[in-house]
Amino acid sequence: MMEEMDAPIEPEKKEEERQIERIIAQAICKENRIATLRENKEFCLYRNGVFISGNDAETRIHAFITDLAGILVLYDSKGIKKHYALTISRQNMILEFIRNLTYCSMTEFDIEPTVINVLNGLYYLNGTEGMVRNPGYDPSIKFDSEFPHNNPEWILGTVYFKEHPTPDFHGDIYKSFIQFPVTYDSEKECLKIDEFLSDVFGFEAVPLIYEMIGYFLYGTIEHQKAFIIHGPPATGKTTFIQLLMSFLEGKRYGTLISQLRLQSLSGKFQVIKTKGKILNIWDDLPKSKVGISDMFRLIVTNKVLSGRVKYVVDNVSWYNRCKLLFTCNTLPPVEKDMGTEFWRRWILESCFCEFKTKDKMTIEDESNPNVKVKKPRILDIICTSQEFSGLLNKALQAYKRLDERGGFPKEWDDVERLKGLWQIDINPVKLFLDECCEVVDGARTEYYAMNDAINEFRAQHGAKAITSTMVTQSLRKAYSKIERSKDRKHYLNIKIAHKVIDGELEEIEAEGIDRYLVEALDEKEDYRTVKEKEKILNDVDYSDPNRF
Repeated sequence: MMEEMDAPIEPEKKEEERQIERIIAQAICKENRIATLRENKEFCLYRNGVFISGNDAETRIHAFITDLAGILVLYDSKGIKKHYALTISRQNMILEFIRNLTYCSMTEFDIEPTVINVLNGLYYLNGTEGMVRNPGYDPSIKFDSEFPHNNPEWILGTVYFKEHPTPDFHGDIYKSFIQFPVTYDSEKECLKIDEFLSDVFGFEAVPLIYEMIGYFLYGTIEHQKAFIIHGPPATGKTTFIQLLMSFLEGKRYGTLISQLRLQSLSGKFQVIKTKGKILNIWDDLPKSKVGISDMFRLIVTNKVLSGRVKYVVDNVSWYNRCKLLFTCNTLPPVEKDMGTEFWRRWILESCFCEFKTKDKMTIEDESNPNVKVKKPRILDIICTSQEFSGLLNKALQAYKRLDERGGFPKEWDDVERLKGLWQIDINPVKLFLDECCEVVDGARTEYYAMNDAINEFRAQHGAKAITSTMVTQSLRKAYSKIERSKDRKHYLNIKIAHKVIDGELEEIEAEGIDRYLVEALDEKEDYRTVKEKEKILNDVDYSDPNRF
């Protein structure tokens, strides 16, 4: 409990009254780390490694004043004891003294992009000077006070992590508004998150996903990329977004993440919403066309942004570290005259593995590698403090890999490749139909042969496989006359034109395998057995054109 604070004063003297308010302000500043931003006179209060601001900080400072005023005792000229009366004018005077004692600039915060602020300390991506254990230390040698440096247990070296200072520390501290709600522990792993990401994106894409998350932690927009995750419904996109928001922001909703649509970035008073944010997320983009947007390019590439604030005449400028991440079922159409400056900024990652509850799985689904059983309460499984500590380790390692490489994989600088991926996603089967198929009344194509042919075509164009459900939906969307047969084994009114396959032998091979599969299915063989036989056929030497 705080003891009463004596302060002799003659109340009739105005200057001495002001002196009391100054003393209270100095006492509060001595016991607390307070900063007042010159740009807007906003109070900021240091708590557990990070400065909080806004109403939260100001409310706490008001409480400090009230508590201190409640124990302050004064004596008048006659020696009569009385408690200090905290009026509104006196409180405002104390607040003004605190401001004058603590002014600093917004540019003094988060100045090191390679410093990652987490709950228990600061992680330095490039390392920093600190004390490390001496590898040559011999504990059997007794300490010699005359020669303390002969066998030191600790020596000066490079460290990557430092714990936050204790409350009684009065030295310089790293000023930061951005702290990630995760604890650093170099020993932790995230096996459940590894499994989840592999299920959603595919094993090969997981390293890129970790590099993306590491880039979100980094303090600038140096690598100048934006991200879209796309795929049909029920493929894990929204669950991934919820995982990411929980990892980066915890329950402090809106403090580090903004939510703006790609199509609205150039809107009035929109870009100011990215100020002080590390990431802008919009889950499920609308299907409206994406037009030319200077603001998109500026957010992705400019270190300093400027925007308008309501009721403020002049523009406000700030250092930009906000990255862009969007999700959608189908990539939105794009204006034809979009230039290289738009296309070269994107990284696209697809999710085409459909998740279903166990009771909704069909026999076809069980044999389909692109359909998986949906795990109940998956977020409770992957969003734990231990998993997040492991995820932090993976993201930090991935960013170092990204930095050593000098950016994301070079394939994402290939504008023509990206245009092709974008177009093939707008209608996943249209390009295949145009190049490889004929829509003919009465034609029949075996169901699995069509699915396999489409996904093989997509693989040749750098796109991921899609589920049989999406194949059917996309075929109907492309041509209304394409439908499934009553026995569900064939697509009607369409055939694959083998003539587009290069080489005579490949043409015979394709026809032979298709015929073999159709015959097997007509005999009602299990699809898994059929696929095993197809694999055997793929291993056969096709040098003999008469084999089939």
